[in-house]
Amino acid sequence: MSSIVIFGIGDFAEVVHASLKHDGRYEVCGFTIHEKYLSKTTFQGLDVVPFERVEEAFPSDRFAMFVAVGYRGINQVRAELYSLCKRKNYRMVTYVSPRASLIGNIELGENCFIGENTVIRTSSRVGNNVIVGACCYMGQNTVIRDHCFISQSASLAGNLTIDEYAFIGPNSTIRDRIHIGSRCVIGAGAVVLRDTVPNGVYRAREAELLPVPSSDLKKL
Repeated sequence: MSSIVIFGIGDFAEVVHASLKHDGRYEVCGFTIHEKYLSKTTFQGLDVVPFERVEEAFPSDRFAMFVAVGYRGINQVRAELYSLCKRKNYRMVTYVSPRASLIGNIELGENCFIGENTVIRTSSRVGNNVIVGACCYMGQNTVIRDHCFISQSASLAGNLTIDEYAFIGPNSTIRDRIHIGSRCVIGAGAVVLRDTVPNGVYRAREAELLPVPSSDLKKL
């Protein structure tokens, strides 16, 4: 059983803590954040210690680390924290839900999170510090580079590449054999059918409110 410290005390840290605790292969021993943001000393019943002195409570030769921070700053914040933990010589844990399906030859980097009911097919590569939410699908020969965030229920058709720091929104669909540029933001429900430009923002059309009340829908 691996002893782990989680960086973060936000919503995603709560998700990671629950996943690791439920899994049974890991023991979460505490949390850490930067001292200037330290507003409470416990979280989920465990101690929260300042990152500046985290080695005193959780030495890097005995504890591993997971940076449980979301996509703030288009994933830049999580990337910086990942680098800081590496400089303190912490081993960075990659978590794969036991209910995820990794089929064939899959490469996973450090500090990755693969949620439940996600499917990753053969010859795919996931870089360092990548978050993949629950119920995602990644077809064969998919490449996701470092520091990306793939939200729940995203569908990646395969034979495609997603460059560094990209954000893929929930329920979005990306066609096969295309290239998502670095720092792209793909909004919830978007359907991407061609290559995107770096730093591009792509969103789906918002649901339309029809000028008829639901009570008038005779066939529903």
